[in-house]
Amino acid sequence: MSESFPTILLQESLLISYESPPGIKQNLLRTYEGWDAAYVSKGGSTRAQLLFVLAWFHAVVQERRTYLPQGWTKFYEFSFADLRSGADIIDNLFAKLTAGRPAGTEIDPAAFPWLSVWGLLKFAIYGGRIDNDHDVRVLVTYLRKFFAKDILSAGGAPATRKLTGGLELPATNSHADYMRLINRLPDQDMPVLFSLPENVEGAVQETQSAAVVVQLRKLAVSGSSLAKFDRDVWRAQLTPLLQLWERYSTKDNKALLQRPPRLSKKEENYTPLEAFIVLENAKAFDLVQLVHAALSGLSAVVYSSGLLTADIASDGAALLAGQTPWRWARNWFGPSDPAAWITQISERKQTLLALLQRTDAGQLLSQPLILGQLFTPKVCLNALRQQTARQTGKAIDTLKLVASWDPALLANAPLRVTVRRNNTRACTCWL
Repeated sequence: MSESFPTILLQESLLISYESPPGIKQNLLRTYEGWDAAYVSKGGSTRAQLLFVLAWFHAVVQERRTYLPQGWTKFYEFSFADLRSGADIIDNLFAKLTAGRPAGTEIDPAAFPWLSVWGLLKFAIYGGRIDNDHDVRVLVTYLRKFFAKDILSAGGAPATRKLTGGLELPATNSHADYMRLINRLPDQDMPVLFSLPENVEGAVQETQSAAVVVQLRKLAVSGSSLAKFDRDVWRAQLTPLLQLWERYSTKDNKALLQRPPRLSKKEENYTPLEAFIVLENAKAFDLVQLVHAALSGLSAVVYSSGLLTADIASDGAALLAGQTPWRWARNWFGPSDPAAWITQISERKQTLLALLQRTDAGQLLSQPLILGQLFTPKVCLNALRQQTARQTGKAIDTLKLVASWDPALLANAPLRVTVRRNNTRACTCWL
């Protein structure tokens, strides 16, 4: 700690937190302070260059969080443990390629297993934290852009391509050379380093300002409007949400409010998977009816002379505070934001109706099941287990869940289903 830090301030403080300085330059400096000269130089120059590429990639994905939601759609907890795991992968791959050779042996970048690096960093480390399709595509783009043979120099020949910002990697394994390269970087990040447009700063400031306005509005509402009913205030605050539901439940989308049709077969002949789809549709219908009744009651109160009941008052107070009412959430714990909750309920209702139609046509498993569009995906897998036990005549507790990226590996399974989560799919069965 600095000697100029006031002692009295330290004595009076309850909690002192240290926040690392932002920026790619500072991020790289922290990394190379953790990597000493012996670690960087223990292999050839190709390994040292690839370690810098990893450090650069780690800094970019971390500092890109500054530009939420234009950079990433949410704040992902990329940490130093991810960087350490990535470095271990590089060391292990180099150890296999140089096994039986003298220390410091150089590796031809063209012979390096780049696909393995992409796959491990995407699925096992950094990509394992990402749950958005757009963000996955961004991550894959960075991996293919940075981890490539033309970024590295080989046999004394310079690299044919530079890192973002025009950085050319030193063709050495000297820790000092990489520190000099880092110190030449600007202290202030530019959007071009993240492959973002120059005007992204304005968009970020606008988004942050809107978030502050929302928070201030919540505070103002919680301090006044929640204490007593004020029709004008409630109308002004709740109109966007009421209009959102009106768009979902208009006559052009009557299926949202309609009861799901029955299957053509008798109920006692349902398979476990068919019964599951029927029950999911019933749950979606009940939730939609609950929301429709609640918002219709609110609309009648704020726009005409509807009666303000205890349930309507409770729902309205929660919505004014920007929260999903407990009467809704206790039936399905979705997003805390009511607009997002309504949107997801509507999407699930339509998806489940399509699944019911596929079920009635005997084609439920002909297409992948999107687990994220189900209310109880765990129950779906249990239904698959029950149906497998019936078909095979085996005890249900002897079956094990098996999944594979390659459906051909499960070709002999008695009953299998392809499941999806975002852009990732796998074939699943019970054996």
